[in-house]
Amino acid sequence: GPVTVVRAGGLAAGGGVAFALVVGHPAAALAGFVLMGAGLAALVPIVFRAAGTMTGLSPGAGIAALATVGYAAFLVGPPAIGLLSEAFGLDNALWLVVALLALLVPLAQTAKPAPS
Repeated sequence: GPVTVVRAGGLAAGGGVAFALVVGHPAAALAGFVLMGAGLAALVPIVFRAAGTMTGLSPGAGIAALATVGYAAFLVGPPAIGLLSEAFGLDNALWLVVALLALLVPLAQTAKPAPS
């Protein structure tokens, strides 16, 4: 079901980035980021469906809220990683990405479609 796919996708994505950081070789980085992309690609339709079926919100409002959060993350994420990398180094800053991807595991329950 969707909860299992979100959990597995989060683990795959976080594991891919962690693999790239631990191994530290360009080929490992490529493989790790491919794994991250594959893990996250499966989540997009699931998360949009969950946002469109949230109890108490119209489908349009739920999807708009999700899109707003996504765009905000797209705008804030790279500068935040850059700021952290200036202070702690890029390798250490990217561990924040691993930690945020790990949050998908406990938050996966929210991807369950609302009962109709």
